[in-house]
Amino acid sequence: MEAVIVATIAAVGGILAALVQMSRKENKADHGVVALLLKDLHEDVKDVDTKLEKHIDWHADKVIAKKVVKPATVKK
Repeated sequence: MEAVIVATIAAVGGILAALVQMSRKENKADHGVVALLLKDLHEDVKDVDTKLEKHIDWHADKVIAKKVVKPATVKK
């Protein structure tokens, strides 16, 4: 009877160990995919600040061009 209990515990332990190893391999593969996606994202957003500054300057120039500049009156 004891041999059956020991064998059952060993079988369950072996199955659990195999499942843990599978999940570790899957996690490592997922980590590699995420790392590649982050590198791609870095390339996409590298020049965002420059592009954003140019866009804001474009809006500022547009607003300045619309304003009517009144001549200053000189008080004597």
